[in-house]
Amino acid sequence: MKAAIVAGGDGARFSPGKTTLKPLLPVNGVPIIDRIMRSLEKAGVTEVAVIIRDKREVKKHLNAGNWHVKLHFIEANTKNAAESMLAAGSHFRGEKEKFLFILGDLVFGQEVISGLIKRAKGADCELLMGVSKERTLDVIAAVDSQWRVTDYGYGINGNFHGAGLFAIEPRLFNDLPQDGALGELEKGVDLIRYWLSKGHSIMAFDTPGVVDVDTPEDLERANQLAKRMDLVET
Repeated sequence: MKAAIVAGGDGARFSPGKTTLKPLLPVNGVPIIDRIMRSLEKAGVTEVAVIIRDKREVKKHLNAGNWHVKLHFIEANTKNAAESMLAAGSHFRGEKEKFLFILGDLVFGQEVISGLIKRAKGADCELLMGVSKERTLDVIAAVDSQWRVTDYGYGINGNFHGAGLFAIEPRLFNDLPQDGALGELEKGVDLIRYWLSKGHSIMAFDTPGVVDVDTPEDLERANQLAKRMDLVET
């Protein structure tokens, strides 16, 4: 399987006056993006495309690493998650199997990504999204008893939070809003809601223990999670 990581976020609120980018923030001594890359490698991912926008420091950092995957960089001035998702879809156009799409400020255990990949290979759907009963992202997913996603958005009635992890069929990007509507997409949520409105099959997979590092409090939670995970690995 192949994957795309969105390496955005300047990390200003974590280190005022410094230039540490969010994907490079150390969590228990290891940059967030390195943790994601390690998990992907261990799960058998063979190729990773990193959407770096204007974050050249991330490219320099990853190029200095000894990774055992084929590494690409998508240098696109994406302004939001929807544009990043579209850039990933364009990169993997023509592929036959789902690719992973991962927000680059997430901290999670190895079992999360391995479980998502295993479920994605067996799931009869066009998009599989990670969800959690714990608050990960503010976006809400309504999931039925068969794990089908029936609604997705902010302020909706739902039973899960989005987790920022997806497995997407490349062919799904053949169906996009036309004319000016595409330019009105502000978030990845908008794109997924469009696909839901068109009847595309979207399913959920429970991925507990994912931390979205968006605040200093989140960073502390991520550090505590990483300490437990790293202790188990050693």
